[in-house]
Amino acid sequence: MPTRRQLLRLCALSLCAFAVACHRKSESLPAAPAAAPVSVAARAAASARAAPDAGGAAVAPAIARDARPGADASTDAADAGSDAGVAQTADAGEDGVAGSARASFSVIEPVGAKCQWTRIEMPGAARRVLASVNDACTDGTGSAVLRADQQRAVLRTTAHLWLVDLASAGPEGGHVERLPDPSPGALTDVGFDAKGTLIALTMQEDGDEGTGVLHYAGHDYTPPPGDGVPALAHAFVFNESGPSRGWAHREVKLTDDAWDLAQGVRALKMAAAIGADEPPRGNAPESEEVDDATTAALARLFDGTGAKKSDDGAWAQLTAVGPSYVYTIAAEGMSYCTGLVALTQGDKLVAAPGLSGSGNSNESVVTDGRYIVVGKSPASVFDADSGTLAFKTAEGGAATFWPALPKGPGSKRELAPDAGPSADAGPASSAATPTPTPK
Repeated sequence: MPTRRQLLRLCALSLCAFAVACHRKSESLPAAPAAAPVSVAARAAASARAAPDAGGAAVAPAIARDARPGADASTDAADAGSDAGVAQTADAGEDGVAGSARASFSVIEPVGAKCQWTRIEMPGAARRVLASVNDACTDGTGSAVLRADQQRAVLRTTAHLWLVDLASAGPEGGHVERLPDPSPGALTDVGFDAKGTLIALTMQEDGDEGTGVLHYAGHDYTPPPGDGVPALAHAFVFNESGPSRGWAHREVKLTDDAWDLAQGVRALKMAAAIGADEPPRGNAPESEEVDDATTAALARLFDGTGAKKSDDGAWAQLTAVGPSYVYTIAAEGMSYCTGLVALTQGDKLVAAPGLSGSGNSNESVVTDGRYIVVGKSPASVFDADSGTLAFKTAEGGAATFWPALPKGPGSKRELAPDAGPSADAGPASSAATPTPTPK
């Protein structure tokens, strides 16, 4: 049986739609909470397009997913692409000052009738537009993936993918091109491999009613008995030049979805090339149990606000700087962050300004150094050192920390802080060999 201390450390990233997790810098913004796990097809219908968990985010929602080995900051990466205005900045605290004020954020939000991707530098909140597209991003699910040289990226809006040329970025951002949707299936993941090839993964869940048999390219795929929704996972590569410019199918595998132990796109060999091969796992922010005196003070702070709190919840300390606190609730043997966040101003505890969350709801809470990103649509960024709101996105917007890129030629899976070096997906010319079952 896990101890209370262990539970407080398990604000887990869940790739199922039933929970939004609390996570560290090198993680994505999770999917919105729902009553139960849902299939990719259901998520796609809800968002008017296939959408992953990111995400993310993302730069999901502005930048990455879960933390992966090797996702340390690289000064080499900082030099690459500096002309595009997206060079990696030093991590908080790198200069030896606890709670460094330096940090970079990726923000994707609606601006008028457009969706705009912006990089924000702290302190000062200086903004640089990276891309602006005629598309919607009003539900907090915007994300982006960044190639390792930081010259190319893919922006993901509510309904489409956009190829962004960061090397050409001017005052209004870089040149953008809308990409076709990879088909068949609903898009779950997109990213660049170690060679800079753009890869997309989809899930196809249109099996025959009753039997669940799926069909692709003249083959029938019969799922074995088991939990979850039978599905086909597909991998594609994007050919940028030549007469065959567009998505080329490379791999298909029989898999499952919509339950806690679903394999999903992890069944694909090419999933490893963009870091999509790891199962859901907890990777909580550094948190500590809160002493009785502080717990009582936090209770008094929120008791007068009418905020509802779960009976089985507990306060956890998020950052040493400040310090700051989040109310967590236990579910499925893990602890999830809620919308109740407290900061410190001098020697006084204060409710994080501008938040209206309750202690019964799941919220994304991302921390790095002295900064905390809470929620999405809109997302709020707080400075734990001063106990103040640093900035807030527009309604429908999302924000996360700019990722620490791994050293070497690999890329992040989602421009949401994360991902280690990517594996090579293999020659672009290699075709997938289906493994159909007899009719």
